[in-house]
Amino acid sequence: MLKRTMPTKHTRTKILREANKLFAKRGFEGVSMADLAIRSGIQKASLYYFFKNKDQLYVTTQEHVWQEIVGLLDSVKQKMLTLKRSQQRLLLIDTLERFVSMVRGAGRGMLDCADSREHASRHKQLEPLIATIHQRLLQIFSIMKLKQPRLACELVSLSLHMYVMRSRHHPSHTEPHTFISYMVSIL
Repeated sequence: MLKRTMPTKHTRTKILREANKLFAKRGFEGVSMADLAIRSGIQKASLYYFFKNKDQLYVTTQEHVWQEIVGLLDSVKQKMLTLKRSQQRLLLIDTLERFVSMVRGAGRGMLDCADSREHASRHKQLEPLIATIHQRLLQIFSIMKLKQPRLACELVSLSLHMYVMRSRHHPSHTEPHTFISYMVSIL
């Protein structure tokens, strides 16, 4: 007889990793809890031990990505204080490339947030983290002594969003480094 064990934190981490991959590839509607259980190598009931439903699982995976981005921006903000202006711009380019990579890695799940009322309600739960990211960008631009840090923050946010959305549909689109370097050069 097999001994049953309670799901562990490692199991939760594995579920989140697999869920992020599936949401990125298929979008919210294209993922079922049964698919995720198979992909994670666990019983479907174990998913519900950690997450009450697919919405909660989705929001948790997206929160994880956005929290990683906040962590990245926090570390960059501290580094910016010790760098010369030219070094700050290089660090900003590298940071924004990593930001784009992280958002792309979250794929359709993150980018399709506002495609319907249901997605909009999920997106609403992420608004505090998104606001924190805007705040961190604004702080970084202030450290860089840009003339209009708020305008720069809006320009970067909108440009990155448009770039990621467009690159989903046009894979041959400009490489991230080229796009981001140009964007930073006009700040």
